[in-house]
Amino acid sequence: MASWKSTAFSFLLLIVLAALAVGGVAGRQWWQARNVRRDLALARQHLDQGKPEMAEQMLAARMETSRPTSAWSPALVDLRFEALDAMDDVAAEQLLADQVLDAQRPWVRPGEPAWARAEVIQGRAALKARQIDRAREHFIRVLD
Repeated sequence: MASWKSTAFSFLLLIVLAALAVGGVAGRQWWQARNVRRDLALARQHLDQGKPEMAEQMLAARMETSRPTSAWSPALVDLRFEALDAMDDVAAEQLLADQVLDAQRPWVRPGEPAWARAEVIQGRAALKARQIDRAREHFIRVLD
């Protein structure tokens, strides 16, 4: 039978290990959020300096390593749309709109600026393809 000292020591050790694990997870999340904020600020700087290609390259790489449910996803997607728009890359905008509005893995929620932008992009593509009813659906969702 274990003595009360060894039981107390084991219990204390478990508490310390749990605290370290929680601290490690929180620290990792803080570090990741800090890096994302830095990347978003740098991408904004590139856009402001008229270098949308550099911003797009950085944002695309960040999007590959992020999850759609991340807190920074809406800002990331919105900046990426802005970079693609500055580059006048309609095809890439359409692909990004399809990706962020994917029903299985949406990157943005209805009502967010990036969501509205993606719906408008899809609506314009539907108009260009002469799919009037589909275009109307996209534009109505934005207006609602």
